[in-house]
Amino acid sequence: MYACVRTQIPCHPLPPFSSSSSSSSSCPRLLALCYLNAPTPPSSFACSSLPLQINHPDSEETLLPCSTADRLLLLAASSPAMAFQSPVSSPFDCLLIDLDDTLYPGNTGIGPALRRNIDEFLVARFGLAADKAAALRADLFRSHGSTLAGLIALGHDVHPDEYHSYVHGRLPYDVIAADPQLAAALQSMPQRKILFTNSDRAHMKRALERLGVDEACFDGVVCFETMNPHLFGEEAEEDEGEAADDVDRPAVVLKPSVHAFVTALRVAGTNPRRTLFLDDSERNIAAGKALGLRTALVGKRARSKEADYALETVGGLRRAIPEIWGGAAADGELQPDHNVEKNKSMRAELDAVIQPTPIQA
Repeated sequence: MYACVRTQIPCHPLPPFSSSSSSSSSCPRLLALCYLNAPTPPSSFACSSLPLQINHPDSEETLLPCSTADRLLLLAASSPAMAFQSPVSSPFDCLLIDLDDTLYPGNTGIGPALRRNIDEFLVARFGLAADKAAALRADLFRSHGSTLAGLIALGHDVHPDEYHSYVHGRLPYDVIAADPQLAAALQSMPQRKILFTNSDRAHMKRALERLGVDEACFDGVVCFETMNPHLFGEEAEEDEGEAADDVDRPAVVLKPSVHAFVTALRVAGTNPRRTLFLDDSERNIAAGKALGLRTALVGKRARSKEADYALETVGGLRRAIPEIWGGAAADGELQPDHNVEKNKSMRAELDAVIQPTPIQA
């Protein structure tokens, strides 16, 4: 047992201490993965009890200084709410499901319309020429994950409501067709279902209405407002000491930020290793995989390196992932390998995902 600075809690096994042990063999991220992979996470583990460092049990020597991201991973893995288990024989207790280009097809035209609206917003708000606006949009997406995130990170006084009402409020939602089969499939899933989107709540509601999907079929929603209460004058639900020195937290929290996934996992209340994450973005899928989630890449025929499953549309979900309903994979289907001991790239992937940057979105 290792003793944590703020509280005495049992930590899952790490290599025995040795004065000759290298720092790489006692990486706090590996400790986080021990929690993620634990058969039974600690029953109660308040954020205020997250270790700032881990000491040797017989001395005061610091073995594992924990960064903010490391403590966030520990938090996600040890949430007191993580008690839900699927009522069927399934490897999944929860599904984290993206909205745009996942619940509805990516060829609806919503994407191109959104890009045009963003360009027009930049022209109207900052007086840019059309070509300069398009270039800025592309550059901010590459460097910050979204145009809004980039504008805020660069110090521009743009409120999310102003931005979203312009770029989403003018979208042609009528191109999203009702999908009763999707609604039925969601209702039939025995797991907890969390809608996990970077979009704002108003857009989410309009898209779900067009699809004919009742928001109530989800057990929780994680959207832009959920992840960024600080941008709306609200206090985030943080325990003592969590954010005081949180230099890693981006100005705007969006997938694939670690903070976004931690928010979703806290809402889900399930073991990350028994949580299936569906998204159309390979970057988001890579981030989810590095944090221990099972992953399904939507909109693609072939799996990416970090995807356990791939499906062209969510309409093919029952055929592609019958395990959701307690079924077995079809003969000849590739069985994803979830053996953590064999996943030798986990630590490298984790380091890449949580590398501090001005904004991780």
